[in-house]
Amino acid sequence: MKDRYKTKQQLIEELVSLRAQLELKKGVGEDTIRSEASPIITTELYAMIFDQFPLGISVIRKDGFFIYVNPAFVQLTGYTLPDIDKEKEWFQKAYPDKAYRRKILYAWVKYQTQQIIAEEICQVTCKNGKTKSIELKMITVTDGTVISILTDVTSRGEAEELLREKEEQWRLLLDTMNEGFITVNGSGIPVFVNQRFCNIIGYAQEEILGRPLSAFLDQENLLTFQTEFSRRSRGDVHPYEITTTCKDGRRINFLMSPRPLYDSSGRFVGSFGTCADITERKTMEEALRQSEERYRTIISTIEDGYNEVDLVGRFTFFNESFQKMMGYDRDELLGMHYRQCVDKRNQEWVYGAYHHVYKTGIPLKNFKWEVTRKDGITRSIEVSVSLIRDSSGQPTGFRGIVRDNTDRKKMEETFTSDTGA
Repeated sequence: MKDRYKTKQQLIEELVSLRAQLELKKGVGEDTIRSEASPIITTELYAMIFDQFPLGISVIRKDGFFIYVNPAFVQLTGYTLPDIDKEKEWFQKAYPDKAYRRKILYAWVKYQTQQIIAEEICQVTCKNGKTKSIELKMITVTDGTVISILTDVTSRGEAEELLREKEEQWRLLLDTMNEGFITVNGSGIPVFVNQRFCNIIGYAQEEILGRPLSAFLDQENLLTFQTEFSRRSRGDVHPYEITTTCKDGRRINFLMSPRPLYDSSGRFVGSFGTCADITERKTMEEALRQSEERYRTIISTIEDGYNEVDLVGRFTFFNESFQKMMGYDRDELLGMHYRQCVDKRNQEWVYGAYHHVYKTGIPLKNFKWEVTRKDGITRSIEVSVSLIRDSSGQPTGFRGIVRDNTDRKKMEETFTSDTGA
């Protein structure tokens, strides 16, 4: 039968048998194995040594009698020496639950037989009925007397439990974040990642933790991380972008928002931070960039002039054809107000046309007026105007396709003159 299945009575009998064996040891051991009547250390000496000791002290002879408890023991447990004259009374009072008392009895016998402290922290029921977590250390004197040192670790246990609860809440919070979260040690090795990070890159936690980042980053991005990690050790906390390879081979763009980690002495020991998956945004930005590039290429190569003005009427963008049409350098034309190249009469027409487009949102096609070039020459133009709106639908300006029809107008006037119309 294994020890843990022994009954309380068997444990007590084993303890009694042990004491009987100690009693039989005479002769060679006579100098060190003493009888209960003549202990090596007297009660008075224990009092002299331990009365002012800050930790609880109890002394139990090998026959099971308590012969001394110090004031700290009484303050800790509430029990005085008369309350717990024999160890049986102590076990019954300190451990009223039968199953738990059996466990402690087994641990006590194990110490007596093997000098092994199986239960270093016990839940002791004090005289006032309250339970305390007591850290127990024991020393056996050569006459078989056991000196127990008791330390109240109830507050520590409560603090550890509170810390465990906080850590659990912290991990739960991190695992429910929409962003990935990673912590690396001072060598840049991952020591924690949340579930979101695992979901993004397709690896399980055990496949990530403890592995060098070279397993997930190519040479270029590894160099980026190492550079940024070096800055982190100096307290630099600015965000940066990095690209990693997922388990299925996909490439993921992360926006890293890191913070340095320091120990209690202020020494840099690593870094932690959020990892926002910006792959979709980067894809959209690249598509937009390519679209804008095509748009600008088309605009810059068409023969007709193209311009954009803000709601005030200042030129914010134009192509080369429009610039040549007006005869201004690029820097001169950019930011110029349209009134600077239109006479008063045409200003009223232009304002009315653009105001109508602003109010109705309906594009205006083939609106004609005259503009004055930088060199003073007047040109007849034909403009198609539409409204520019931002992502929320609010008007931000106007765009126009401009055609110089001066030569055509002259031809029409000449034709009219020749035919006498």
